[in-house]
Amino acid sequence: FPVTITPKSLCWYVCLDISTCNELAIPEFERLCPPELIVKKNKQTRTYTLINGAVVSWKTAESADALRGRGVDFLVLEESAFWRNGLMLWYDVLSPQLMGRGGRALFISSPNGSNWFRRLENEALEDIKVNADRTEWAVLTGTIYDNERISREEIEAKHKSVPSLLGCLLNLVSELDGSTNITLMYSLTTMLS
Repeated sequence: FPVTITPKSLCWYVCLDISTCNELAIPEFERLCPPELIVKKNKQTRTYTLINGAVVSWKTAESADALRGRGVDFLVLEESAFWRNGLMLWYDVLSPQLMGRGGRALFISSPNGSNWFRRLENEALEDIKVNADRTEWAVLTGTIYDNERISREEIEAKHKSVPSLLGCLLNLVSELDGSTNITLMYSLTTMLS
């Protein structure tokens, strides 16, 4: 989590909804972040202050107005392919907040058909191809088999318990595009410098 090494930065972790924040994203952050790095927690505002002055806040993609007007150093956009109005949220609300601060964004999502997220991924892939030595994008794709936290046995057991048609569809998706999980990183050059 890059914000832990960037002093006095502001990081937003934007989730699909409040339950995703409270039940998944915040507990995962607490699991990964050593407790001695957290100096203040405000559960009501879902904001944590770290020992280096960095602030991490969890927001939802439910209201564009609640996300406007602040400069942000780092954004995590969780399951952004499933956001209602995702295109507007990214281009009109969130990406402008990164400007002027050298801000970066990390998009994490399962695929959701051919929507704004897929178009953004294609734009990033094209930029990587055309501007390989100076692109601001990195695209990483993988399947459930690439997740180190899930054993092959657990995956196979789940496939056996899924009705046959759905199991066939799951396998077909993996074989067609190999992307049951997509990660995009914006402003990679800033992140690495």
